Amino acid sequence: MRCIFLFVIILFSCSGKRDKSVLVPINLTSETLPFRVGIGRVEHILYQNDNLIITKGNPDEQIVIFNLSEGSRKIEGVKGSGPGEIMNPWSLQKGKSADDFWVGSIGQKLLSQFSIQDENPLAKRQIKLVGDAIGVLEPLFLKEDLYIGTNLDGKSIFTFFNEKGDVKNRIGDWAEKKDFGEYPNHVISSVYEGRLRTNSSGTKVSYVCIALDRFMILDVEREEVREFIGPFDIKPDFKVVPDRGVSVFAPSPDTKFGFIDSYLSDDKLYLLYSGLSAKEITQTGKMANQILVYSFKGELLDYYELDESLKSFTVDEENGVIYGLTSFVNDNVKIVKFHL
Repeated sequence: MRCIFLFVIILFSCSGKRDKSVLVPINLTSETLPFRVGIGRVEHILYQNDNLIITKGNPDEQIVIFNLSEGSRKIEGVKGSGPGEIMNPWSLQKGKSADDFWVGSIGQKLLSQFSIQDENPLAKRQIKLVGDAIGVLEPLFLKEDLYIGTNLDGKSIFTFFNEKGDVKNRIGDWAEKKDFGEYPNHVISSVYEGRLRTNSSGTKVSYVCIALDRFMILDVEREEVREFIGPFDIKPDFKVVPDRGVSVFAPSPDTKFGFIDSYLSDDKLYLLYSGLSAKEITQTGKMANQILVYSFKGELLDYYELDESLKSFTVDEENGVIYGLTSFVNDNVKIVKFHL
């Protein structure tokens, strides 16, 4: 099944080479911020304009905004399916202005735009996936009337579409990915399942794998995809089993997680690496405490080991700070920061 990892929790492609260098991490010590996250399953965190934004699985606190300078706490998002309302907020993405940000709600096939300064808790703009775009997972804003996502149908790695749901372009072919054997495209896309990130200028998109230590960088203007292999040689242990007449990807409980979260700047890709299986995460309560930083050419620039295990993170590049949500559950989650 295509979303099993995402909810636990030539022109088109050229392969990168595995980094053979010895990895010596830089140890980073955390500082706990005095912000009350509150109850409810936390999902993601985003730094923007001296604010930290988090999404949560709490109907009364779906989106929480913390102002770092003032120490204030603000709630946005109204649960529902009416105009301006959202359900199950998930991904976070910066908008084009300093105050705007986007929230993806996968179950609703909805992308909602909010403003940090707006006192109205409703979304000020919403894009509903319709037509051919209905199969897109985790849609992201690129520029006016152009959005991108990855597809559930295995037809392409990246799918571009407009506000009307018209597919404008498809880039990348899953059939070229044969490192783990010959499988149908929808099975290969499940093996490679990952999350998209865009940079602020909308010129680059990253696809970061969850069950592999691999990632892809899409150059939007050139329509070029480059794939890179990380240093840990993560390979999923899985079977292909029939499900209502269709072959599906069935991973073993011992399959290790690769990169569970990422952050894409205008010249770097930050990757949060786990290396633990779902069973190990359940037993230890830990999720990921290593961050690798790559150039868009696949060069490993930095490697950090954190003293706290994270579920999600974000980066303030201007001030050299990483902010993270710890991997604890419910009301035990903390917001921590690391100085680079």
